[in-house]
Amino acid sequence: MEFILLITGIGLIILVSIDLLSTILLMNGGGKISNFVSRNIWNTLFKLSNENARSSLLSKAGMIIIVSLFSTWILLIWLSFGLIYMFDPGSVIDTSTEINTNVAGKFYFVGYTISSLGNGDLKSGSDTWRIFSNVISMYGTFFITLSISYLIPVLSAVIKKRTLSGYIYQLGKTPEEILKNGWNGKDFSILYNHLNSLNTMILSHSERHLAYPILHYFHSTTPKYSAPLTLTILDEAISIQKTYKIDDTPNSLHWEVLRSSMDSFIEVLGKYDITRELSYPPFSYEPGLKYLPINATTEEINLSISKMTQRRKSLHGMVRRDGWQWKDVVEEKP
Repeated sequence: MEFILLITGIGLIILVSIDLLSTILLMNGGGKISNFVSRNIWNTLFKLSNENARSSLLSKAGMIIIVSLFSTWILLIWLSFGLIYMFDPGSVIDTSTEINTNVAGKFYFVGYTISSLGNGDLKSGSDTWRIFSNVISMYGTFFITLSISYLIPVLSAVIKKRTLSGYIYQLGKTPEEILKNGWNGKDFSILYNHLNSLNTMILSHSERHLAYPILHYFHSTTPKYSAPLTLTILDEAISIQKTYKIDDTPNSLHWEVLRSSMDSFIEVLGKYDITRELSYPPFSYEPGLKYLPINATTEEINLSISKMTQRRKSLHGMVRRDGWQWKDVVEEKP
């Protein structure tokens, strides 16, 4: 039984360490434990809020998830080392009586060793366990330092996410409005500088999602600062331009470059099952483009729309899993 406890404890601490390092230090979208915890807490809060994007409960999701994630790591680390100490009945003894402690005493000793509190009522039972207690203390210090270094950039990434969303929203509150605001009667030269800026911002946003997987769960209850909503609005504007070939000048390359950046973003979110495909939303923009030129034939339009089916299902999934409806993408906002 003691060897089972030892093997379980060692295996668990390895799993937790891999998850911790994968989530904090690697650009791979987070570890399995952290993604499992984050996804299930979000799904629970999402259901409790009746899938309403304007629910104040969802606005607290990011805070709840990050606290829960750190708590999960701490509890698993505590459990792991506690199981290892249970391998040897004499691993921890009472300082005054020299008697072996019970299970609660071992976990108590592990807890204050990890946190480096240094209480003196218990001590290691041998030189080997004394050295091991030093290892635990250093591991705890390393974990706490990593946690703090992770938290500050996450909050910075949330601010940049809101900035990106607000930037897009200023260009237009619907896909058609972005195009109408940027059209000067001949081309979209008014928009080109903005498209270049957005290209860089979206690429950076995609990389931040890989570095900080919990970033998606920091939710905004207002359309202006909801990145899933505004990025979908932007991508739909690009789809309209691509389908109807409104901009048939050489400068239309600006749209294609931005489209590639959006491709990267959608691919990243696909790693978290956020863009799992839903129903295909209608592509009924033509009646609202009466002031813009349409340079594509009917055959070209139909072909372009058919090629975007999977993409727009994914975008629909991203919008719905953030609590919004497709009408929030296409309808005028007050």
